[in-house]
Amino acid sequence: MVPGRILTLTASAALALGCASISVNSEFDPDADFASYQTYDWMPSESRRVDLRARDPLVEQRIRDAIERELGAKGLQKVSSGDPDVRIGYLLVLEESVDAQAIYTGAAPDWQYRSYGPGTTTEQIRVLTTGTMVIDVFDSGEKELVWRGVAEGEVKELQDPEKRRARINDAVGKILAEFPPGR
Repeated sequence: MVPGRILTLTASAALALGCASISVNSEFDPDADFASYQTYDWMPSESRRVDLRARDPLVEQRIRDAIERELGAKGLQKVSSGDPDVRIGYLLVLEESVDAQAIYTGAAPDWQYRSYGPGTTTEQIRVLTTGTMVIDVFDSGEKELVWRGVAEGEVKELQDPEKRRARINDAVGKILAEFPPGR
């Protein structure tokens, strides 16, 4: 398997994808026989890449638990030895951006952008953190990527571990709702 082909799933000890604004999409190999996949195991740990800002063993375990729960509900069985039908990988990525808005009050511009009357300008600046969670499914025999699910959303700070767990479960559930394709 090509370790560099693994993508990421995002979260951190104090951060998780916000529920309301998660967008999800997936891509798959139309020639893959998804009905034949009955067993899975994880990609080797040395091939996983996680954004250092999101690296937290507790969060990573929550992600793995959520993925295992979803795959189990879909009838896939985890195997620890032998050769599974598919291998699962994930990657976490955080990106920060600045959202700046100028708010004009008091003055009304005309069609030539001339201002009439006194007015004030207030600037609102917010730093937004966007999290991207990617779950990959590789065919073990072919050693090829056959399915990829991606969730993206604004990351919000959560102090309560149960709320973080719930948001991780929600994001993983939304991604894996589209796996396998056609179900």
